[in-house]
Amino acid sequence: FDVNAKRRIIIADFLPKPNDPNFQAAVENVLSEILPGNKKNALVLFTSILSITKSHQALAPLFAKMNKLLLCQQIDGGMDSLVEMFRKKREACLLGCQVFWEGIDLPESALELLVIPKLPFPNPSNPLIAGLADKLKEKNENAFKSLYIPEALLELRQGLGRLIRSESDSGTALFLDNRLVREPYGKSFTRLWGFKHEVAHSEEELRKLLGL
Repeated sequence: FDVNAKRRIIIADFLPKPNDPNFQAAVENVLSEILPGNKKNALVLFTSILSITKSHQALAPLFAKMNKLLLCQQIDGGMDSLVEMFRKKREACLLGCQVFWEGIDLPESALELLVIPKLPFPNPSNPLIAGLADKLKEKNENAFKSLYIPEALLELRQGLGRLIRSESDSGTALFLDNRLVREPYGKSFTRLWGFKHEVAHSEEELRKLLGL
């Protein structure tokens, strides 16, 4: 079946770039604006424990105030127990990283909104990645194009796969990383959905696109 016909892609381009010191605070602000009032089950896939922890701190009191379920990896339990609790609730939100990009199955209404704050580029300080990058440089190859982009594409495909697993699934994927539309290499990623995406240029536009 046509996966792209079952999912909607929205890219928010009004946040700072991920290397900006204000990016994390901007992510927390956007998540705080859209997730507590969201009527659909949402999964947020992070690329670092620090980011997920700070975002949880920002969201927890808002979800508690609305008496909605917020689950966070490393805080509320292991992957299996979190997924089981998440499947049983509606208007819930699950925050995860690492194994959550590829190891969970949330069919139909169990997941209808997927949020990816940052493209999943590999960590340059990872010894394996650093070693591979050094070998490419020795061959006068571009490590970013030959290693970092392909690795991020692989991880992104896995992450997007959480949203649409079968023909009965449908949903929205929201990206908060404006490099998708502002950097030339962004097309390497937007090609995954045939460049069929909507761009939110402000928080107000984003809320309208999400029907909030």
